[in-house]
Amino acid sequence: MSSLINPETLSTFLEYSKPQSALDLVSLAALGVVSATYLVKGIPWNRPDPYYKRWFERPQFKDGFQSNRPTVTRNIAEKLKQTKVVIFWGSQSGTGEIFAQKLARECHLRYEVDAIAVDLSDYDPETISQIPNTKLVIFILSTFGEGDPSDNTAGLWRWLHKNSPEISLPGLQYAAFGLGNSNYKYYNRVVDVVVDSLEKAGATAFIPIGRADDANGGTEEDFLSWKTNLFSVFQEKLGCQEREIIYTPTVAVKEDSSLQPIDLHHGTPIERPSGSKGRSLKTYHIQALDVT
Repeated sequence: MSSLINPETLSTFLEYSKPQSALDLVSLAALGVVSATYLVKGIPWNRPDPYYKRWFERPQFKDGFQSNRPTVTRNIAEKLKQTKVVIFWGSQSGTGEIFAQKLARECHLRYEVDAIAVDLSDYDPETISQIPNTKLVIFILSTFGEGDPSDNTAGLWRWLHKNSPEISLPGLQYAAFGLGNSNYKYYNRVVDVVVDSLEKAGATAFIPIGRADDANGGTEEDFLSWKTNLFSVFQEKLGCQEREIIYTPTVAVKEDSSLQPIDLHHGTPIERPSGSKGRSLKTYHIQALDVT
């Protein structure tokens, strides 16, 4: 059987493959190192550190010590044992969250109704079915893009779509307000789909659905109009009486007489060049303001 490679060809190839200079030797060595590094894929030096897990250990728990921090629940029904109204917000830009926070505060100030504003993603959507009919549930939901829900509404969205035939909410008392823009094809699609799913599950809306239209900058006005209807329900169905809103500060300023001047940071003048090189420095004066 004849050889597949001509001996003369092989001899010529070996002759030309010999390094001709020091640069060839360096190049071959570098190529060998790179090839070896690629083939071993970092195995020799990427061995797992057996002590790495100790960075995440808490020695205080080894002897049976338990944290005093309250357990955070993802069951909204458990959370509602402490309050009357829950306001779920689903927002991409933050407008829905702002409305929810303001509404919760106003419920307390005007009607002494305990209300909490919560991120939809902080609770498991299936626990909504455990909310008793003595509680009120409010949804403030935004629509963005091509009729898509906000990121934190995704859990509720999937639950309503995947489990629609099995969901039963006969005791749920709810209200809903949507944030959208009529310039887009799917105007307020998210709140419409959610309300439709809730109705099919047997939930009861205690006021008509509200829809904000940002096309003409009327979002705030639409929300105020819907909120008026909401508060009328507080008066008629809950028997709440509106009271005069008393200013309640969110922060308290207290003087600490134990501090010494050395402990405080004093405003000092800042000197910066006021113009071209060689000109005098311009001083910016900093003065302390009286706090009343």
